[in-house]
Amino acid sequence: MPYIRKKRIQAPPGIISTPYLRSIFLEALVDIAVAEGLGIAPGCLHAMWQMVGNVSQKDLSALSTHDALNKAFADFEEFVLRMVTDARSKGYQDLHEDTFAAAKSQCGLIFWCA
Repeated sequence: MPYIRKKRIQAPPGIISTPYLRSIFLEALVDIAVAEGLGIAPGCLHAMWQMVGNVSQKDLSALSTHDALNKAFADFEEFVLRMVTDARSKGYQDLHEDTFAAAKSQCGLIFWCA
């Protein structure tokens, strides 16, 4: 069953932290891959972990507003879905580093393509 975009998430009542951001974005990655029937290769997971960590640390204050967090989440979903499209076009069963690179090269998504 294809992934149904959430586009909006519920921000925590307290302060948004790097561990919280890592958890919501990496959970979304897994949710999308599972819904699309794809695995995640270890190298791709590592690249995503690094990207999410970099964004979480670099843009923590910007992501502390509800609107910015939801924009970043919607853009993250789009980023991962671009990876899915690339993986399918190549006949892959998993998201790989080259699907990550392909999504990164398309970009135009706030936070995820800097």
